[in-house]
Amino acid sequence: MTVFKSFFKIANKRKASIVIPLLISAAFALLNRSSVIEKQEEFSKQLPNIVLINHDENSISSGLESYLEGKVIFESFDESEIEEALFYRRIQFALVIPEGYSQRFIEKGEVLNPEILIDSSNAYIAESYIQEYLSSVKALVNLGYSEELAVERVVGLKANDPSVSIHHSGQNKSGNLYVGFSTIEVYPIMFTLMSILIPSLAVFKVYGVKRRSEVAYMSSFKRNAILMASTVAYGHALWIFMKSFSIILLRDNIELTSFLYSSLNSYVFLWIVIALSFMVSEIAKTESSQIAITTVSSLGISFISGVFVPKELLSPAILSVAKLFPVYWNIEANSAIASGKDIVSTMSTPLIIQCLFAVVFAGIGLFVARNRKTRSGY
Repeated sequence: MTVFKSFFKIANKRKASIVIPLLISAAFALLNRSSVIEKQEEFSKQLPNIVLINHDENSISSGLESYLEGKVIFESFDESEIEEALFYRRIQFALVIPEGYSQRFIEKGEVLNPEILIDSSNAYIAESYIQEYLSSVKALVNLGYSEELAVERVVGLKANDPSVSIHHSGQNKSGNLYVGFSTIEVYPIMFTLMSILIPSLAVFKVYGVKRRSEVAYMSSFKRNAILMASTVAYGHALWIFMKSFSIILLRDNIELTSFLYSSLNSYVFLWIVIALSFMVSEIAKTESSQIAITTVSSLGISFISGVFVPKELLSPAILSVAKLFPVYWNIEANSAIASGKDIVSTMSTPLIIQCLFAVVFAGIGLFVARNRKTRSGY
């Protein structure tokens, strides 16, 4: 317990290192929420404002009014007021049906001459409705239908107001927002853990500290085992704290499935950082070298792997180099989660590669530690 308590006491003295990464996380989380606002993904047509004056008492002209119901908004203006209403944009479309028009339309195909607001798309929408109705009625009359039956058929078959819905085959926007943040969160987690764990582990590698612990009643194996357990425990505590912080920031934008997968990916990455911290603590003997390795490993590798810049904007040469580091594969796993297609199969390879990185880092650290003990005799 002495080693365990000592490690936590040493690590807690460096807990100020978590402040800047937390601020970075908060800034990115707020930026994500503001740039990816949940939008309603259903679009309804705007209804044109029109004036329809019917001087032709016929089933075809009367049927036109019925056909347009629900498709346009009828405004009440006299013929003398139409030009003024168009000028002040109170309406976009005006149509006066002259007397006897229906008969001339069936016999000769006479065309109506509406007045429209030229720069209004709604005006052309209204005109298309009228052309659609008249063409359908005439086609049925030509097929032998009476005018009344043709009008009844066309009005009865008119479509309801159309709407367009976008259906994502993958995760919803909330899930993608959290997964996107999980990608950005790689840097704060990596920097925080390495900034605290590496110096804390390095303290126990100092000759005087190591010798004092070895002359105590505790065996070297037991001491190292407790030290490793302390590192894992403290790393988990930091990871849980930072993940809890992100959950609080994005609590309204979390989808359960994507959250669980991204948490699994982040947890695997936690073990990579713990193993990397152990390896660096065995290799880097001075504080300056530890800081340099921490900065390059966290910031530099995060940049070339696509944490801050989308991978699509990085050159193939940079991405080829990035594949040599675990951060790249963590982001690959997050991309698989965000796609929502066969998540388990697509993210399994990046996860396995990350696990191999953790094993390699731990193996190198153990190898260096063993060789150092053999050469130095302590």
